[in-house]
Amino acid sequence: MTTPGSGERGASHALLTDVGRIRERNEDLAVAIAGRGLYLLADGMGGHPDGNLAAKLAIDAAARYLTAKSIPNRPRDRGAKLAGAIRAANQAIIDYAPPQPGVAGMGTTLCCVWLGQRWVHVGHVGDSRVYRIRDGKAEQLTRDHTVVQALIDRGDLAPGAPEVLQFGHILTQAVGLDPVIEPEVHRWPGRIGDCYLLCSDGLSDLVPDAAIAAIVNTAGGDLTAAAQALVATALAAGGHDNVTVLLVRHDAGRARR
Repeated sequence: MTTPGSGERGASHALLTDVGRIRERNEDLAVAIAGRGLYLLADGMGGHPDGNLAAKLAIDAAARYLTAKSIPNRPRDRGAKLAGAIRAANQAIIDYAPPQPGVAGMGTTLCCVWLGQRWVHVGHVGDSRVYRIRDGKAEQLTRDHTVVQALIDRGDLAPGAPEVLQFGHILTQAVGLDPVIEPEVHRWPGRIGDCYLLCSDGLSDLVPDAAIAAIVNTAGGDLTAAAQALVATALAAGGHDNVTVLLVRHDAGRARR
């Protein structure tokens, strides 16, 4: 199902998720809190128990932290708030199912976009990605928290090496598996017309960045058509995982920061 929408914060969006061609259960979850300019996506960890529940716990806890009227000691800075929301999501899963030594626990990725008129904040843990499509190009704004990415960052592995495909999804951190996590949060100047894509690895594994940009650009501003085309392309490429996309366009509006 594709969910289009618009919000008070100067944005329009489209959300689409698909179970894929192999998995029996969809463990992805995404939500748009358009009136607050907030967009969140979680991908429950396959091979771990209740990945779909982990994703829901994370999304619910993060959204509650960001939208509640009053939370003790919550910072005012948006970047710090996003980091706090991801830590709250982590704690919610741990409180529900405390990690047990030697037993696979509940875990999920989590990525968040907070859209303002002047600044766009992005926070994440795991390998779900956020892209910005600007001037016809897709730029990845998140860095995968994986063993492979860490090796690439150190210069010990080339991006095109066979190990990238073989071990690409061994996470260095995820939400719910460890009491201590380090959310990665950045901000970028906002620009009217930019499009942001939150996606699970069911898309990014199978659709190259250049193809993502081409699909969004070909849709000519129709976010629903773009979301449908992105998911269809991932399915046509094999659809080995759940596929979820949340497209957000920065429109002129009443965003204040």
